[in-house]
Amino acid sequence: MEMLSKIKSFLTSYRTIALCDILALITVFIFSGVLLLDELEHLHAAYFISTGSMPFRDFFEHHHPLFLFLLAPLIKIMPQNAILTLYTARVLMTFVSIGTFYYTYKIAARFLGGKFCAILSILVFLSFYPSLYMFSIVKPDTLMRFFFVCGLYYFFEYTQTLKAKPLIISTASLTLSFLFLQTAVFLIIPLVFVALYLFYKNPKQIKNFLYAAILPFLFIGIFTAYLYLTDSLIIYFQSCWIFNAKFFSFLDFKLPSVLPDFIIYIIMGYIAYGYTVYNQKANFYIHTIAFLLSFSLIRNFIYPVYYPRYLLASFFYTSLLIASAVKDAPKIIHTYLKLSLIAILSINLIITFTLYSNISSLNVLNKIKPSDTCFNYFSNEQNIYQPRYSYYWYAPSIESVDNYLFNRQPEYNINNLVKSQKFKYILYNKIAHRQKCPKPFPNTEQKFKETYRRHTLDNDILTNYEFIGIDNIGIYKLKSN
Repeated sequence: MEMLSKIKSFLTSYRTIALCDILALITVFIFSGVLLLDELEHLHAAYFISTGSMPFRDFFEHHHPLFLFLLAPLIKIMPQNAILTLYTARVLMTFVSIGTFYYTYKIAARFLGGKFCAILSILVFLSFYPSLYMFSIVKPDTLMRFFFVCGLYYFFEYTQTLKAKPLIISTASLTLSFLFLQTAVFLIIPLVFVALYLFYKNPKQIKNFLYAAILPFLFIGIFTAYLYLTDSLIIYFQSCWIFNAKFFSFLDFKLPSVLPDFIIYIIMGYIAYGYTVYNQKANFYIHTIAFLLSFSLIRNFIYPVYYPRYLLASFFYTSLLIASAVKDAPKIIHTYLKLSLIAILSINLIITFTLYSNISSLNVLNKIKPSDTCFNYFSNEQNIYQPRYSYYWYAPSIESVDNYLFNRQPEYNINNLVKSQKFKYILYNKIAHRQKCPKPFPNTEQKFKETYRRHTLDNDILTNYEFIGIDNIGIYKLKSN
């Protein structure tokens, strides 16, 4: 009986949950958790840079380019093997995410309630299934999150010590977060409000704030100089700000907001916050995290939450609030929490493998050789080593909006391109295209519909190709003469 009791105690302990989370992250890293379209998009753009092309000026890009420049040396030194390069990049992203968890741990341990609270916050965060598949994903979001959480920790340290050094580190980290991905601005703005409040309460700290502004101005200045010297400054504002702001207003993605599906996580965060306030245990940091959570939701209402990963910042705050609230809760609460985390983890693994399995994609990457010309019309896969065949190289719906808005390039026509290039492969998943491919809204002006039409592949183009699809992925190979 004693042995059974020990086994039961171990199986329902937080240590076991942590071990299961680690095994889940390893499993997802190897077999699933892939948004392969985004990963290969960034690797392909990094390949362009490694061969001398510049984003914005030479090829279309609507993200900040710092991440691409960091990937470019990896592409340069690695053998031309897409799968090896992909997994090598994922290893690097895994280390970055471990760093994010390190600073998450430090925030909770130092400011919210000790080591147990810190571990609990990470376990709760991993109960949100995008936390699993985004952990090692090759996206700028991964570095953006690391530098933001790092900046948040040192910002909190500054509020505790009022010394210049942590504030300088904080503002530098937050600026790097923005330079990796422009959406970090939605995370940084509420911290600016908190900083203004602190300055209002203690104006004598102006010297520290002035010191802390030096590195952000320097980083932004270097970035602006790069854009100017590469003739990309205007294009940058067009692509990264105007284009992204207007993109969803042109096309009907038929993807409902996922916020209602995950609202229970947010509600739990506010319940935890209310519980902490009610028990008079809410310190400055708890109030600040609740404010940051609220602001992140405002951002999500302004810009539609089409994918669960857009809620990662909100759930990061929620996990901190929940962990802080339940760290001293009665044993029965922890028993229910452990059982809930075990159940949620099991469900999350099923969801992750159902929605984000990458086995078929890896089979496609194995088939496509680096020297093969490949046109990705609508598929998650592409040849990341293919030289540029056009300024617009990525996705027809994105291309059509940018082409219409700014008309920077000669009139672009997909069908003429495919006929002239005679790509060896066309990647086109017709079923997924019908389900997900955005179309112009019915009330969109006719001029844009004509632009969109030039970015639509005609069916008769495929008569020169034979279908050799792998599983549910559409692969068309050019017929031999």
